Amino acid sequence: MMREVGQVTVRTTARWGSLLSACVMLAACGREREVVPLPEAPGPKTKVALSPLELKDPEAFDRLDRQVLSSGGPGELVKVYDDLARVAPDDPRVLVRGALAALAADADEKGPAVAEGVLARLAEKAPGDADAAWLALRVARLRLAPGGKELKAATDGQADALRALAKKATDFATAHPAWKGPFGSSAADATRTAADAEAAAQAWDAAKAATPATEPAPATDAAPSTGATPASAGGSPVPDAPAKRPAAAPAAAPAAAPAAAQPGGARAPAR
Repeated sequence: MMREVGQVTVRTTARWGSLLSACVMLAACGREREVVPLPEAPGPKTKVALSPLELKDPEAFDRLDRQVLSSGGPGELVKVYDDLARVAPDDPRVLVRGALAALAADADEKGPAVAEGVLARLAEKAPGDADAAWLALRVARLRLAPGGKELKAATDGQADALRALAKKATDFATAHPAWKGPFGSSAADATRTAADAEAAAQAWDAAKAATPATEPAPATDAAPSTGATPASAGGSPVPDAPAKRPAAAPAAAPAAAPAAAQPGGARAPAR
């Protein structure tokens, strides 16, 4: 399908002819841009009838998203917003919706890259925009809990990141109390995110406090002496000199031999 924007022609796939409007009104940079495509768009041996769609509020973007997702997937929705971004390159809602679609299509690599690029562009073109702040909040939460999982901490670093997320969400709710976003999102959702993040950080702190500190191992008794001087003491491992033994008592002199044992035998006493 071909869509004419002034003197600029934007080419899109013919199958999205029924989804993109015959008259799309986009509020961008303070003025409206009218997109008037050809009345009929040739497809593979078919002609696609177009119907009007006006994109001026979150509900209109929600309807567009539902129409695309009903027959395709997040990847197809990215293509649609890519086309719209060519028409309205600085429109915050178009860029944010495209980034959210990219995150839904690939939350690991391409989605975050697209979201970071959109945030960088809007920081320059639309500073303080509520939709951009909401996208930044979503990206921060996805980093801590991919796939919409429950927020929780397993390290001190994650607990600090949770507190930062809670502050970011609280600041958003305070700055944009009446904001309405994709599919009924509101400041109340940011408030819940802040409460969940703070509760997860406090749960980590409580778990740390309940864990007893590791006590140092008790000192072991000295090993029994082996009689050798350790090499670390500065000497060579030479065995110690044996302890002196007490001097032995002198042997008793042998008793005099009995007379019967002397040579010559016994003598008769003199008369």
